[in-house]
Amino acid sequence: EMRFPIGSNTKMMTAAVIFQLHEEGLLSTSDLVSQYLPEEIALWDGAETITIDMLLGHTSGLPDYLNSQDPATLGGRMSAGDWDTLGQAYTPQELVAQAASQSLLFAPGTEAQWAYSNTGYIMLGQIIEQVTGKTYIEAVTERVIERLGMQNTVLVAAVPPAELGLTTQYIASPFTVNSSSWNFSQAWSAGNAVSTPEDMAIFLRAYYTGALYQNPETLAAMMTPAAVGVSTESADFYYLHGGYYKGGFLGHGGQTLG
Repeated sequence: EMRFPIGSNTKMMTAAVIFQLHEEGLLSTSDLVSQYLPEEIALWDGAETITIDMLLGHTSGLPDYLNSQDPATLGGRMSAGDWDTLGQAYTPQELVAQAASQSLLFAPGTEAQWAYSNTGYIMLGQIIEQVTGKTYIEAVTERVIERLGMQNTVLVAAVPPAELGLTTQYIASPFTVNSSSWNFSQAWSAGNAVSTPEDMAIFLRAYYTGALYQNPETLAAMMTPAAVGVSTESADFYYLHGGYYKGGFLGHGGQTLG
C-alpha cells in the first residue's frame, strides 16, 4: 500500500493517452511532430522528419536532457554534483531547450538506431496538452488513473507534498544528499507519477491487454518493436512504443533521484 515515485514507468501512461488520441482521430502517430511543436523541432537541424511514432519508440535521435553529461543540461549539472538544482522548477519548453545544446544523435528513423530520450516524452506531453486542451496531469488523470480506479496514484506537478507520505530519499553512498525536495517538473510527462504496487498491477494489466483502447489494432501498434536490428536488442529484450519486453516480462523501468 506504500506509495513510491515510479519514474519512467510514467512513460507508459503518456503513451496510453497518445494512442487513445490516435484512436479518436485527434492525431495520428504517423504525424510529424513539427505539426504540433514547430518551435521545438526547429531547435535541431534535420529534426523535421521526426514523427510521434519515433518519440514513442525512442527512434527520433533526440538527445536526452536528463541522462546527459552536458553541463548545459539538468543531467550534466547533477552529474557534476550541483545539487542546488534539485528543487528548481522547469517548464517543458525549458527542458526541451536544454536538450538542444546537443545535436541529434542520428538521423530520425534510421534503421537499427535507437537512443532512449526523456526529451521525446516531454514532447509527447506537450502534444497531449495541445490536442486535448487540458494540462498533461488532467489528461492522464482522467483518461488513465480515474478510468482504472487507481486510487493511490497521482501525477506530481512540483515538489511532492508531505501528505503523499513518501520516504526520505538520498542520492548514492555515503547518503549525504537528501533528494526529498526534488522537483518532479524536471521529469514531467517522462516520469512524474507516484503509485503503489497494487495500482501498478491494475494499470499494467489494462495497458498490456488493450483495455485502455477500443481497437485491437491500437494494442498491436503499441506492441510493435521500435527498432528492429538495434545492437542492444535481443530475443530477451526489445523496446516497444511506450514500454519494453525483458526476459519474459512486459513493463518498463523507472528511477528517480533517490
